[in-house]
Parts: sequence; structure tokens; C-alpha cells
Amino acid sequence: MTGKRSCLWRSLTGLTHKKRPRADATRPLAGTNIQKFQRVAYNKKNKLTVIIEIQELTLEHTRRGVTQEWLFRNMIRPTYRISKRTYYSYLSCNAKRELNKMEVL
Repeated sequence: MTGKRSCLWRSLTGLTHKKRPRADATRPLAGTNIQKFQRVAYNKKNKLTVIIEIQELTLEHTRRGVTQEWLFRNMIRPTYRISKRTYYSYLSCNAKRELNKMEVL
């Protein structure tokens, strides 16, 4: 049904067509200054800065008593689009040392 017939059918049956709200990619996440879908690492330096951001975010929230599992599910995965295995490998990496090595060279 299209046009006037579908509007009449919806009004008679009480059914309405409601679209789901779209996620806004520019809206910041609650309680942080991180933008959703912030950036993707295109070279090693950018990757290391992203790793440092994730490590600092994790330290900040775990000091408040939040578990790493909750933090990954609610903040890291929606923002950075990485897997749990990648998240834990980022936490074990000494990114600041690697970045300093790159800047010295």
C-alpha cells in the first residue's frame, strides 16, 4: 500500500511507522571527552597514541572502581571498535616507551 491508502490503513488499524533514532557519530560519550568513532590508526605513531589513550582511560576508570570488563563493553568497544583480545594486548603494551623511541630517532 502506498500513498493515501496506506495512511488511511494505518489510521484505521492504529499502526504507525516509527523510525528508530540514529546514533549520532559526533556526540560525545557520557562522562568523557572522547568522541564516538574517534579515529583509526593509519601509522605506528597514531596507533601508539590510541593505545596510550585507551590505557589512560582504563587507569582513570579502574581507580574509581569500575571493572575492565564493564569498561570494555560500555566505553572501549563502542568508541574504538576493537575486540577484547586487542584491548587486553593494548593494556599489556608499553606504548609510551615505544613512542619515545620513535621520537628520539
